[in-house]
Amino acid sequence: RALGERREDAVIVLSHPVLAGPGHRAAARDLLHALGPSDVIVLDSARAAAACAGPGDGGPLLVLDIGAELTEATLLVDGLVRDARLAETGLSDLDPGEPPTAAVRAVLDMVMAMWRQDPHGALLGALRRGPLLAGGGALRPDVTNRIAVRLGVPVRRTDDPATTVVRGAGLVLSSVLRHAAAPALPGRPR
Repeated sequence: RALGERREDAVIVLSHPVLAGPGHRAAARDLLHALGPSDVIVLDSARAAAACAGPGDGGPLLVLDIGAELTEATLLVDGLVRDARLAETGLSDLDPGEPPTAAVRAVLDMVMAMWRQDPHGALLGALRRGPLLAGGGALRPDVTNRIAVRLGVPVRRTDDPATTVVRGAGLVLSSVLRHAAAPALPGRPR
């Protein structure tokens, strides 16, 4: 309703936590239904954050998204989710001035659970490169410093981590729209 008239040619990018539950998926379906006919690109938050961070070297990437309500750790290999963990704790669970012990502990627990599944594979490569931090938690030096110290690796923070997922989704949408607008080469379908 907020968008006014419905556009038949609209393209919507829906970003969601990697491990979105049934309640989240139902709410997303209701929202998309209310918006009317459109093309929809569904993109998980870890891949949106990776898109915002820019092209990497193609190696594994560990995305740590520390938000207000949720904290998620996702291991991406070749752009695909290899492993993901979710903790229903975030920055809004902290009292003002309280050290971020619970949020940092959640990140460490998720990374260690991934390690037990894959002790010498992709996660090790992702840790060597340094985890990519996104979400509002990445704005807090007390969070990022504790994670770096506890993991024993440098961490990489995106520019403006609180909007990383939204900006990454926008980049994916721009890419899709550019591809759709590009003329087809003779003899090659679009």
